[in-house]
Amino acid sequence: MTRLWAGMDRGESFALKNHGASDLRGYDVVKDIHRVERFTLNRQGWTGLVVVLTNDAGYWRPRTHGRITNADAFRLGEGAVLEGSRAWGPNTGGTSRGREAALDLRGSYPLTWIDYSTLGSGPAETFRALIIQIGETNEVGS
Repeated sequence: MTRLWAGMDRGESFALKNHGASDLRGYDVVKDIHRVERFTLNRQGWTGLVVVLTNDAGYWRPRTHGRITNADAFRLGEGAVLEGSRAWGPNTGGTSRGREAALDLRGSYPLTWIDYSTLGSGPAETFRALIIQIGETNEVGS
């Protein structure tokens, strides 16, 4: 989940690729939450984490255009809440191939991004993290 960036930090060279397809990556994050929920479900006292790290501000910025899109259920913007059934909109095309299944979340996950690091002043030089805790504190009915 990176945006194109190349540079140096503390003597180490980095060359990040531009991954794009934020709708598909959002689905993958929701699928990870779903997977960790299943893993922790019947294990009393267990919790899990889904950690997302990106330098692409498109993930953490809330949508401002107000239009409904086919990928709304998988947006990860600051302040969004992931809960309930998450599915593609009715006009989703072939780009969701392999990711067609709706994902039913048991818990409720308000999204809060945190600053991770800044490697300069350019648009792709700020990295933020999303840490989603899954377990008893997020289970429905807890």
